[in-house]
Order: sequence, then C-alpha cells, then structure tokens
Amino acid sequence: MKKRYAVPSPILLENKQDITPENLLLDNENPRLMGLGLKLDEQDKILKYLWREKEVSELFHSIASNGYWPQELLFAIAKDGRHVVVEGNRRLAAVLLLRSPEKCKSLDITGVPHPLPPNVAKTLETLPVIVCSRQALWQYMSFKHLNGPQEWDSIAKAQYVKRVYDEFHVDLDTIADTIGDQHETVKRLFHGLRLLDQARNEGVFREEDRYPSRKFAYSHLWTALGYSSVRRFLGLKPETMAKANPVPKRKIEDLGLFFTWLYGNKERDIKPLVKTQNPDLRDLAGVMGTENGIAALRRGLPLDVCVRQSRGDTEMLRESLVNVESGLREASAYVATGYAGEKDTLLLARKIAQMANDIVSRMEAWRTARSRK
Repeated sequence: MKKRYAVPSPILLENKQDITPENLLLDNENPRLMGLGLKLDEQDKILKYLWREKEVSELFHSIASNGYWPQELLFAIAKDGRHVVVEGNRRLAAVLLLRSPEKCKSLDITGVPHPLPPNVAKTLETLPVIVCSRQALWQYMSFKHLNGPQEWDSIAKAQYVKRVYDEFHVDLDTIADTIGDQHETVKRLFHGLRLLDQARNEGVFREEDRYPSRKFAYSHLWTALGYSSVRRFLGLKPETMAKANPVPKRKIEDLGLFFTWLYGNKERDIKPLVKTQNPDLRDLAGVMGTENGIAALRRGLPLDVCVRQSRGDTEMLRESLVNVESGLREASAYVATGYAGEKDTLLLARKIAQMANDIVSRMEAWRTARSRK
C-alpha cells in the first residue's frame, strides 16, 4: 500500500477544547480492545490493559521528559454528558498515570516517573481535545492507523474497517482508495473478519482453544484469503464475501477444519500446521488446491507429508533429483580444496554414486520396457 498521511479536517480543528484529563474517558470500543468485552465504566481495566499490552510506558517516559505537546490533539465524542476519547487513548492513559501515583499503586503499575517537574505537570492540567462524531473521523483514523505512522495490528485494522463499512456505510473500495491500498489488503482484512465471526458464531472456532494459546495470528487468516485454493475450498464467492456468514452452510465443517489447520486445537491436542506464513501458509494453500492434498489434510497428516501427497510422485521425483543435482554441483566445487584423503568421505561419495547408478538403471529399464509395448 502506498503511504498517505493523516491530516485532520480544518472544520474539526474549530471544535478544539481544553479538558481536564480526569474528565475524559478511555474508549471501550477502541479497535485495539475488540474482543475483550470491556464496558465503558470499566476504566481501570481498560487503563491497565493499555499499559500492559500497548506499550504506554514509551509514551509516559517521553511526556515526563518533554511535557505534553499541544499539537498532539485528542479526538472525543460526547456520550451521556461525558467525553469519550476515540483517538489518542494511549496518550490519555499515559497522562492519567503520570498525574496519579495513587492510580498506579491501586493498579499495581510500576515504573511511572513520580513526581513530575512543575513545568511538565503544568502541561498536563488540561489536554487539547476536538469533540466530534466517530463518523467524522473515519478518514483521519484510516490514514493514521490502517496505513500510516501509527499502524494498528491486523485484527484492530480489520475491526475498524468493519466499523466504517457496517456503521458508516462506506464501501470497501472507498476505504481502500482513501489509504492508497492497491493490493486489496482492506478487502482481505475485512473478509477475514467475516470468516472469523462466522466461525465463532457457528461454534467451530474459539480463540482460547488455539494451540498454543499465544497471540492470535490474525494475519494468517486474512493472508490465506489471497489464495484461490483457500477460497474455493471454503465455497467463497466474490459477490458474498463481504456479507455476514459468507461460507455456505454445507461448508461449515470445512470452515472448522480450516481454522484448526491454521491455529490448532489445544483441547484436542492438535498442533497448527501453520507456524510461519512462509513457507507453511503457502504450502497449506498449495495442498488445498488438490484433491489428494485435501484428503491428506483431512486424515490429519503432517504438512510436509500432505505437500508430498498433493504434488504426486512424479513431481516429487523431479524435485528430489533437482535438489540432489544442486548439492552435487556444490560438493564438486569443494573437492579440490576440501578433500584431504578421509576414508569416510570417499565411502560416502561411492555410496551416492551407487545410488545414482541404481536410479538411472531403473529409469532406463522402465523406458526400455515401455518402448517394447
């Protein structure tokens, strides 16, 4: 994606207010918090999560050294007579911790610089806030967090694209054009979330069941949708992928299998086939493109075995010979300088030669028998 940069609308800048930090609320609907089920009145839980998981410490050390820059605008919505910050939650979290040693102690948060120099503390008495609607901010936030200087992780990006699409009724092409996406990343992020929601709702996947229960690698899912073999296996069609429940009912069991291949299943002691996207995800997509490969996957065979079965013996023979030829060519280059008369090395070379002669003899015998028919 071509980078673009976030510039707030001049109209929004006219709505700037200076508000005391304690009169601002952290946003429980922040895309970084999606899936946690936190409520707006659970401010302490939100604060502790941001500190623990979202590297707030790097911000409070910077602010403690330099003060709060007035150019660092927060954006908030008015809700029930209060202001909920929808952009700038990490900065607000850092300021709240810097202003309250008592809060740090109650939440068991350590390492926050206290006390602050008076000139720094003065900059934290009020924060510059623009009050607007979520919808008015979607382009700015897309610039900044989908493809800009402060990118969210992929699951947060997908959640935000979903909000813009479902709540603000902005089509995916417009979102992609806004951030300069020329590789359909926005669509795959969104389509992956549709699959994830359906798998959850159908009861064929739960994040807590993945093996091991490490950080959820959402990128495996949305990247996989770039492979036609994966889309074909799941019965996905271009005209339905953006809709809720894009996988046909007849394919729900296969949807569950696909998630197991990607993430494993701790309860059934099944390890994921995909540990890294390259080569594991690429290999899985290749295997899913053949009937033999899918049959091997359904039997629960290891990925390398599935790869061999999907390619067939003819291709595996050719690939093996190419690899051997490459290795022998490399070995030949070292004979003059690397061989000092070792007997075991000579015996190994003779064994390789015998095996090569045997393969050639068997292949020539097959050709001879074939020509006589």
